This record gives sequence, C-alpha cells and structure tokens, in this order.
Amino acid sequence: MKFGDIDAIVEHVQQRLSSHQPQPSLLHGDLWSNNCALGPNGPYLFDPACYWGDRECDLAMLPLHPDQPPQIYDGYQSVSPLPADFLERQPVYQLYTLINRAILFGGQHLVVAQKALDNVLAA
Repeated sequence: MKFGDIDAIVEHVQQRLSSHQPQPSLLHGDLWSNNCALGPNGPYLFDPACYWGDRECDLAMLPLHPDQPPQIYDGYQSVSPLPADFLERQPVYQLYTLINRAILFGGQHLVVAQKALDNVLAA
C-alpha cells in the first residue's frame, strides 16, 4: 500500500499548516456521536484516545461519521468559536483517520483515503 511520495506529502502538509499556530488542547482522539453522551451531570466521553493537539482535529473527524447532529457544531461555536479558516484545514486533519481506516480495513477505504490525499495535495 503506497499513497504517494511521503516526503512530498509531509512537505505539502507542513506548508499548508505552517501559518496555523493553535494553542494545544486535550483531545478525545476518536470523537463521534457513539463516543459521547449527555447525562444529568453533563457530558460523558467514552473510548478516549487522548492526546494534546489542535482542537480542530477532533472536530474535523465528525463529518467522517454522517450521523452527527448539527447541534454539536452549534454548541461548540457558542462556547469556543472556530476560526473562519477551519474548513480549509479540516481535510488535512482527516487524513490520519482515513489512512488508518485504509490500512486496517482495505477495500473501499483505500479509495476514499487516496481521493482525500489527492484532494489535499491539489489544494
């Protein structure tokens, strides 16, 4: 399995993210609707793969699960608004998950990951 020239990919992603200097945040690492719930005492998170990084990483994963309620974004925006250029970085942050799925599951996931990578490199 080879998605392209790794050095060229890394260089492109570095250039694309070089002007973005976010404050590190504690991230869930696998955020989607089946890994969170709202209980009587507040939100609950399940199955975390926590790490420190750009808060946009967790939010970039949500569109990969089409059953996400739009209220997630509305709620997030009401507490901590995202920068206007968040959607420009979102495809870059999705690459990790898409390539990981391709490696783990193969098949159509390979096609999806390659297309996403091609789109990032073309931007």
